Amino acid sequence: MDNGVNKGRKPPNAYILYCNSIREEIKKENPDISTNEMMKLLSDRYKNESPEVLNKFKEIAAKKQEEFAQQCPEYSYKKSTKKKVFHSSITDPVNALNDSFKNNAFTLQCLSNQAISKTEKKE
Repeated sequence: MDNGVNKGRKPPNAYILYCNSIREEIKKENPDISTNEMMKLLSDRYKNESPEVLNKFKEIAAKKQEEFAQQCPEYSYKKSTKKKVFHSSITDPVNALNDSFKNNAFTLQCLSNQAISKTEKKE
C-alpha cells in the first residue's frame, strides 16, 4: 500500500472473501451463467454454508481488518456527499425544470425555444 494505489480501500468482509473463494468453482460448473444468476448462487451457498466455514471467513476478514487498521490508521469512512437523483420521482418535469432555472430566465427561455423548434420540425 506504499504506492497509494489502494489507499483508502477497505478490506473485504467475510461474504466477499467467501464469494471470491468459490466463484471459479461455480463458473466451472456453470460456464454460461449470467452475472445475476452467479450472484444468486453465491448468496444461496453463503446462506446455506456451515457455521464452521463461515466462522473461518469471518476470522480471516477480522485479521484483514486489523492489518488495514494498522497500515492505515488515518483512514476513516466518509459517507458519499453526492446527492442521489431519482428520475422517476419527477412527476412534473416542467415545474422541475422551472425550479432548476428559477433565477435564470434567459436559460429557461432558450430551452423553451429549442423545445418548440423541435416540435415544429416534426410536424
